[in-house]
Amino acid sequence: MRRWRLLHPFLLAVYPVLFLFTQNAADMRIATILPSLGIALAATTMILGALWLVLRDPDKSGLVTSLVLVAFFSYGHLLNLGRLAGANFGPNDSLPNGLLLVILLIAVAGISYVTLRTRSSLKKVTSILNIVAILMVVVQLAIAGYYVAGRISESAAPSEPSVGKNLPAYRPDIYYIVVDAYARQDILQEVFDYDNSGFLDHLRQLGFYIADSSHSNYARTLQSVASSLNTEYLDKLGDFGANTYDRVPLSDFIQTGAVLRGLKILGYNIVSFISGYDVTTMNNADATLTSGIHLSEFENLLVSTTPLSYLLGVFATQHDRHRERVLYMLEKLPQIDEVASPFFVFAHIVSPHPPFLFDDYGNPGPDERPFSFSDGNHYFEKGGDPDQYVSGYRSQIRFVTGQLQRCIDRLLVRYGNNPPIIIIQGDHGSGLYLDWNSKERTWHRERFSILNAYYLPGQRNQFLYPSITPVNTFRVIFNSFFGLNFELRPDRSFYSVWKHPFLYDDITDRLNDELPPATSHTEESTDQ
Repeated sequence: MRRWRLLHPFLLAVYPVLFLFTQNAADMRIATILPSLGIALAATTMILGALWLVLRDPDKSGLVTSLVLVAFFSYGHLLNLGRLAGANFGPNDSLPNGLLLVILLIAVAGISYVTLRTRSSLKKVTSILNIVAILMVVVQLAIAGYYVAGRISESAAPSEPSVGKNLPAYRPDIYYIVVDAYARQDILQEVFDYDNSGFLDHLRQLGFYIADSSHSNYARTLQSVASSLNTEYLDKLGDFGANTYDRVPLSDFIQTGAVLRGLKILGYNIVSFISGYDVTTMNNADATLTSGIHLSEFENLLVSTTPLSYLLGVFATQHDRHRERVLYMLEKLPQIDEVASPFFVFAHIVSPHPPFLFDDYGNPGPDERPFSFSDGNHYFEKGGDPDQYVSGYRSQIRFVTGQLQRCIDRLLVRYGNNPPIIIIQGDHGSGLYLDWNSKERTWHRERFSILNAYYLPGQRNQFLYPSITPVNTFRVIFNSFFGLNFELRPDRSFYSVWKHPFLYDDITDRLNDELPPATSHTEESTDQ
């Protein structure tokens, strides 16, 4: 059994990865963590092997390796404890981040020195560490197994697209541009004192139809995009159960949605961008476009718990990489040539949604808190305040709107007399008055009022109407361009709390009359 004596270094390498997965399992697949597990185990093997070659003592080598791992994966958590205690510093502030790294290095060096100098046997210490590490990992495996087993039983199969296999003669390219959290004109004016009428008038002059009474069908991206790409409300896609916590099956409806499968039958190639929000990256696309080296959401979270978040930030922070993704998409959209026409382009631009990383002119914005896509009350729980939200959102949407207008102009110039279909759509509105735990503390008119603009070549705007919602977007397109006869769905809006995404409350009838709730943005959430 001596060969299995040093279990604890490997288990302590696995534990942080498993722990992070179980904390976010409702939004992630188990396969997401496999690369991280492989890297953690490989790095542990190299450290342990190097120490054993020098020390020739397995117990001392294992103890020092485990010490290094604990310090490495504790770094980000210790910083977060400091922030929770009231310390006001960002992810790249040299003094607190660098100071903590120095303290950890001194602690590791000191304890390692004592360990190496001791003449006592460490076999019992090794045994105790093995038992503790086994228990820690078993608990996380049990939690992960619970999530995965529940996911298997709750997953639903996407419905088959009702699309004929005869290829129509006219198949324009289609651009579906989802601008995350882009609110409707009246909300922008009322809440953020921002007037985007110049942009909307410009779109109208180009031939766009602006659905100026449009709402989203759901309050969050995953629900909204899954619904629109299947032209159906979520309760019709599968019986998830009102108390189902798991949101990952919804990503199946994005990856293999009825719209995508219908377009494939019609001969379309699929193009997707890596947005930084993993569930809206279409892994089965014919071309997946990215601005450079890409870490998954899980890998970004894992890096944030280690000193790598500080060391790599010297070259490019997560904030920098996200800015690059947004700018890359807006620059690349008018010049896609990776696949042959006809093609369908899905671009999920995670902006003006937080984090607020652009000022009015595209310079790095003031939001230097730890990188997060948190919105609504989650944004405020992570250190933001209402004034920061208003000013950050206003600056970011002003810049993104200008870049989006430039993008559309270039796109239409490229196509000349054979223009494509273009949909520019908010997946939901802004989140200043959004509370993920309470319908009563949420201002639904703000969260559900969206930009919804259509460019349908061939004067097909007669199929559109002011209150059209995303669930009907592709029903209209399939009907008007491909001769199908999809019945339009009633335009409804559904709110659900964060913990129970499938426990819907139909709030359609109160959207237009509702006033902002008189509530504190900093009230503590119960879902963290």
